[in-house]
Amino acid sequence: MSDRGLQAAIDKMRAAGAPDVAVDTFAHYYRLLEAGETGVIPESEIEPVEDVPDMDDLPAAGDDARATLTRTVVLKLNGGLGTSMGMTRAKALLEVKDGLTFLDIIARQVLELRRESACGCRSC
Repeated sequence: MSDRGLQAAIDKMRAAGAPDVAVDTFAHYYRLLEAGETGVIPESEIEPVEDVPDMDDLPAAGDDARATLTRTVVLKLNGGLGTSMGMTRAKALLEVKDGLTFLDIIARQVLELRRESACGCRSC
Protein backbone atom coordinates (compact mmCIF):
# COMPACT_ATOMS: atom_id res chain seq x y z
CA MET A 1 0.00 0.00 0.00
CA SER A 2 1.32 3.38 -0.89
CA ASP A 3 0.34 6.89 -1.85
CA ARG A 4 1.18 5.94 -5.44
CA GLY A 5 -1.14 2.92 -5.25
CA LEU A 6 -3.93 5.01 -3.78
CA GLN A 7 -3.51 7.67 -6.46
CA ALA A 8 -3.57 5.04 -9.21
CA ALA A 9 -6.84 3.65 -7.80
CA ILE A 10 -8.35 7.14 -7.51
CA ASP A 11 -7.34 7.97 -11.09
CA LYS A 12 -8.90 4.73 -12.34
CA MET A 13 -12.13 5.37 -10.42
CA ARG A 14 -12.40 8.94 -11.73
CA ALA A 15 -11.69 7.79 -15.30
CA ALA A 16 -14.56 5.30 -14.94
CA GLY A 17 -16.88 8.11 -13.81
CA ALA A 18 -17.16 7.13 -10.15
CA PRO A 19 -18.87 9.84 -8.07
CA ASP A 20 -16.69 11.91 -5.74
CA VAL A 21 -18.36 10.44 -2.68
CA ALA A 22 -17.35 6.91 -3.77
CA VAL A 23 -13.77 8.00 -4.46
CA ASP A 24 -13.54 9.81 -1.12
CA THR A 25 -14.99 6.84 0.76
CA PHE A 26 -12.56 4.45 -0.92
CA ALA A 27 -9.61 6.74 -0.10
CA HIS A 28 -10.74 7.03 3.53
CA TYR A 29 -10.85 3.27 4.05
CA TYR A 30 -7.66 2.72 2.06
CA ARG A 31 -5.86 5.05 4.48
CA LEU A 32 -7.38 3.27 7.48
CA LEU A 33 -6.10 -0.06 6.19
CA GLU A 34 -2.73 1.48 5.46
CA ALA A 35 -2.57 2.71 9.07
CA GLY A 36 -3.14 -0.81 10.38
CA GLU A 37 -6.89 -0.94 10.90
CA THR A 38 -8.27 -4.41 10.25
CA GLY A 39 -11.95 -3.66 9.80
CA VAL A 40 -12.76 -6.38 12.33
CA ILE A 41 -15.67 -5.53 14.61
CA PRO A 42 -15.49 -7.28 17.98
CA GLU A 43 -18.54 -9.41 18.72
CA SER A 44 -19.06 -7.43 21.94
CA GLU A 45 -19.81 -4.33 19.83
CA ILE A 46 -22.40 -6.00 17.62
CA GLU A 47 -26.06 -5.47 18.45
CA PRO A 48 -29.00 -7.15 16.74
CA VAL A 49 -31.29 -5.10 14.54
CA GLU A 50 -34.62 -4.98 16.33
CA ASP A 51 -36.88 -3.25 13.83
CA VAL A 52 -36.47 -3.72 10.09
CA PRO A 53 -39.15 -2.12 7.88
CA ASP A 54 -40.87 -4.20 5.23
CA MET A 55 -39.66 -3.43 1.73
CA ASP A 56 -43.19 -2.45 0.72
CA ASP A 57 -43.15 0.29 3.37
CA LEU A 58 -40.00 1.96 1.98
CA PRO A 59 -40.26 4.99 -0.31
CA ALA A 60 -40.02 4.47 -4.06
CA ALA A 61 -36.45 4.41 -5.33
CA GLY A 62 -36.78 6.88 -8.20
CA ASP A 63 -34.85 7.18 -11.45
CA ASP A 64 -31.46 7.92 -9.85
CA ALA A 65 -31.57 4.68 -7.87
CA ARG A 66 -32.65 2.70 -10.94
CA ALA A 67 -29.74 4.13 -12.93
CA THR A 68 -27.35 3.20 -10.13
CA LEU A 69 -28.59 -0.40 -10.15
CA THR A 70 -27.26 -0.81 -13.70
CA ARG A 71 -23.75 -0.36 -12.23
CA THR A 72 -24.29 -2.24 -8.97
CA VAL A 73 -22.30 -5.35 -8.14
CA VAL A 74 -23.35 -7.86 -5.51
CA LEU A 75 -20.53 -9.60 -3.66
CA LYS A 76 -21.27 -12.61 -1.49
CA LEU A 77 -18.46 -13.28 0.94
CA ASN A 78 -18.34 -16.63 2.67
CA GLY A 79 -16.26 -17.42 5.72
CA GLY A 80 -14.89 -20.80 4.67
CA LEU A 81 -15.84 -24.38 4.02
CA GLY A 82 -17.59 -24.95 7.32
CA THR A 83 -15.09 -27.62 8.37
CA SER A 84 -16.01 -27.00 12.02
CA MET A 85 -19.50 -28.17 11.04
CA GLY A 86 -18.10 -31.28 9.35
CA MET A 87 -18.66 -29.88 5.87
CA THR A 88 -16.42 -30.60 2.90
CA ARG A 89 -17.72 -27.92 0.53
CA ALA A 90 -18.69 -24.26 0.59
CA LYS A 91 -21.60 -23.39 2.88
CA ALA A 92 -23.15 -21.39 0.03
CA LEU A 93 -23.83 -24.74 -1.67
CA LEU A 94 -25.65 -26.17 1.35
CA GLU A 95 -29.29 -26.99 0.63
CA VAL A 96 -31.39 -24.91 3.00
CA LYS A 97 -34.99 -24.90 1.79
CA ASP A 98 -37.04 -26.64 -0.87
CA GLY A 99 -33.93 -27.91 -2.67
CA LEU A 100 -32.41 -24.42 -2.85
CA THR A 101 -28.89 -23.55 -1.68
CA PHE A 102 -27.88 -20.30 -0.04
CA LEU A 103 -26.37 -19.33 -3.40
CA ASP A 104 -29.65 -20.05 -5.20
CA ILE A 105 -31.55 -17.84 -2.74
CA ILE A 106 -29.03 -14.99 -3.08
CA ALA A 107 -29.22 -15.18 -6.89
CA ARG A 108 -33.01 -15.10 -6.76
CA GLN A 109 -32.90 -12.05 -4.47
CA VAL A 110 -30.73 -10.20 -6.99
CA LEU A 111 -32.94 -11.20 -9.91
CA GLU A 112 -36.06 -10.08 -8.01
CA LEU A 113 -34.41 -6.73 -7.23
CA ARG A 114 -33.69 -6.29 -10.93
CA ARG A 115 -37.26 -7.24 -11.87
CA GLU A 116 -38.90 -4.97 -9.29
CA SER A 117 -36.67 -2.02 -10.07
CA ALA A 118 -36.91 -2.37 -13.84
CA CYS A 119 -33.38 -1.03 -13.81
CA GLY A 120 -32.96 -1.40 -17.54
CA CYS A 121 -29.87 -3.62 -17.39
CA ARG A 122 -29.42 -6.40 -19.92
CA SER A 123 -30.33 -9.08 -17.39
CA CYS A 124 -33.72 -7.64 -16.38
